[in-house]
Amino acid sequence: IDSLKASKAYKNMKWATYLLTSAYAKVGPIEFGRFYQFFSWNTVEGKRYKIEARSNQDLSRKFQVEGYLAYGDKDKEFKYGAAYRIHLPRTNNRWHMTGGHIKNDIIQLDQRDILLTHDNLALAIMRSEPLSKLLKVNRYNMYYEKEWRKRVFTTIGFTHQKITAVSEELIFKSTIENEEGENEVIVDDITTSEVNVNLMWAYKQKFHEARYSLVPLSYNFPVFYLDYNLGIKNVFKSNYDYHKLEFSMRHRWENFLGSTHYHITTGKVFGRAPYPIQKMHRGNQNWLGRYWAFELMSEFEYISDEYAMLWFRHHFNGLIMNRIPLIKKLKWRSLVHFKSVLGNYSSVNEQLVNLPGGLSPLNGVYAEAGFGFENIFKVFRVMAIWRLKPTTNPLRDDIAIFGVKLTLHPTL
Repeated sequence: IDSLKASKAYKNMKWATYLLTSAYAKVGPIEFGRFYQFFSWNTVEGKRYKIEARSNQDLSRKFQVEGYLAYGDKDKEFKYGAAYRIHLPRTNNRWHMTGGHIKNDIIQLDQRDILLTHDNLALAIMRSEPLSKLLKVNRYNMYYEKEWRKRVFTTIGFTHQKITAVSEELIFKSTIENEEGENEVIVDDITTSEVNVNLMWAYKQKFHEARYSLVPLSYNFPVFYLDYNLGIKNVFKSNYDYHKLEFSMRHRWENFLGSTHYHITTGKVFGRAPYPIQKMHRGNQNWLGRYWAFELMSEFEYISDEYAMLWFRHHFNGLIMNRIPLIKKLKWRSLVHFKSVLGNYSSVNEQLVNLPGGLSPLNGVYAEAGFGFENIFKVFRVMAIWRLKPTTNPLRDDIAIFGVKLTLHPTL
């Protein structure tokens, strides 16, 4: 076995496997990636070129540094980002870390996916039109994470950011009433300073420690999250006072019908804050499925300052497909899907900065449902999804009532 591990063929296979699973190419103590972000395009930057590098455990097991540089051939501007993570001394092997990042780049609002970002080449290829709903952010963040008791985690941090418009359609404007009537004035930027507090209680949750992050392995018991962000005015020229509060719970329930996965989230923004600070509900306008998005909601379609969401997916685990003789041999598995959000958007917040064209307050319910098959060649999942409500939006001409989504979902 030792001779096999020392062979060139084994080392090459290990290097290629790491490249495919992490999207980083390892060169000694430095890794270059992510390879699917090296090139992409959008209407703001034109062709976007990006190079990223990070340290690995060959350099240090105690800390990691990373950074990237990007350039657009249309806007002729460089963008950059950098981050650090440091493992702190532990008690009873409990998680203990600090870190931070800076970012001066183009973003999509409320982009939660770390893989399916706006500069993902696969998403750029699958779009019918280049991405245009983008803003520029100059952001600084630092945080401290600690596992105080077994599976009780807190993160305390501070974030300062300045958001500016980079396209005509998203220029920040505010309507002011005077003796001559209503007039629109330009808002140069939206600057905020926040204190961030996050709490996670993961009773009996199993984690895989992946270098500098914890990856959950199961949700057999409910996992609870509480996020609080305090916006403070006049700190580093910040403009707004507000409180953002969000509670969520995620669980996987094994039962006689299969496996039920559900995710409940509710939140509210207290105080006056413009739309980039509010809850931008994530849409998905390509045929690649995305867990953190509503599959048939258009991007940049709905926003709320108070909301309640339910995401539900049930896997029958062969209960149905194993009863069909020919299909049984394929070992496909069936599942059903439902996502919904009830939202509201205050007219007071709408007066601070006007909503851009195509973006609507979600004063009501959005819902979608579907069914599909997974374990196709042990790699793919295909879902057929219908948009249940609302089926029209007078501000948009890109509404889809039905869609088919493909997801890479390897099964062992």
